[in-house]
Amino acid sequence: MKKLKLIAAILCLALVLGACKQKNVDFGVHAVNGKRCLELITFEPVYGMEENRLQVENEYSIVWPDEGCLTPELEQALIRFTFGDTAAKTLEEATELFLKHTWFEEDDDILEGVKCLKTIDSITLEPYNYAHITSTCDRDDNLVTFSVYTEGCMAFAAHGYYVIDIMTIDLNTKRIVHLEDFIDTTELGEVLIRALEDLVVNKEDGNTTECLFEEYKERLPMPDCFFIDSTRSVITAVYNQYSVQPYACGPLFVKMPIFWLSKHIPLTPYAKEIFGPDASL
Repeated sequence: MKKLKLIAAILCLALVLGACKQKNVDFGVHAVNGKRCLELITFEPVYGMEENRLQVENEYSIVWPDEGCLTPELEQALIRFTFGDTAAKTLEEATELFLKHTWFEEDDDILEGVKCLKTIDSITLEPYNYAHITSTCDRDDNLVTFSVYTEGCMAFAAHGYYVIDIMTIDLNTKRIVHLEDFIDTTELGEVLIRALEDLVVNKEDGNTTECLFEEYKERLPMPDCFFIDSTRSVITAVYNQYSVQPYACGPLFVKMPIFWLSKHIPLTPYAKEIFGPDASL
């Protein structure tokens, strides 16, 4: 049941964001992917490891802009956003580092006792860990939304994890769009709770305050990320697993129709430019 809820949430988000589409020929994207399975063999037995072996699977399939579509600064931001790596200068470097990653800190006892690290065809033994990255993009005129989904399972962990990251770029201004560009976010926490309590659209998707941790019953923190729907009429705040509610409840999506939001927090001039003059009171 837990997995079904998570799958349903993922499919819902995928349907909202849709497949990557381009309205103008000056912005192109392509998919890049890679996979590598590694096996670590240790000198001494490690608790929980079968035959002193630990197996790792790293896999990615991402949508990436064609060369020259973004500024160098935005390309660097996209690399860090996708792979969480600040050292890589290019997409190729970032993917190579990701494929070689063992997901253990350098001072970890397991790595200190490693006798051999080799590439294997596939994961066949337990315990194992894996990290899969997939991404999509959606373009709405001057706004481009990159969505990155990271799924993984660490060795010896009780269950896996699933993380959603979303970045919106304004091609006109050549910068990343943040929630504070639209509204005064100091007031957002209480408004998000009101959206869960008042808006039927959230209840229809099964999003309520019932699952929230006690400290978030009256005010939510800043969301992990957000996205704007293709009609530019709704902002959806996204909270990943564990952020504001237990793992079993999955991620939380809080929908805020722009007109409704403008009744609670005044929109900025930039917001009115993006959503249109009739989007607010």
